[in-house]
Amino acid sequence: MASIARLDGKVALITGASSGIGAGTAILFCKLGAEVAITGRNVKNLNKTAAECEKGNGKKPFTLAGDLTNEDFVKQLEKKP
Repeated sequence: MASIARLDGKVALITGASSGIGAGTAILFCKLGAEVAITGRNVKNLNKTAAECEKGNGKKPFTLAGDLTNEDFVKQLEKKP
């Protein structure tokens, strides 16, 4: 099995992070050292993913619950630092 590169110093925006592949990706990226911002529609599950991310690298991710098909939600993302 090939080794996976570290992501220290990298930042990732991960959508769909409240379940499935999005949640798994967010958790893995944190374990590899990345700082992440995560979005998803299910607040409860998004918070669970955030807690797992924090276990991975000791940093709480920026979370924003919402639907990317909603234009107002996307505008909120554009305004966040």
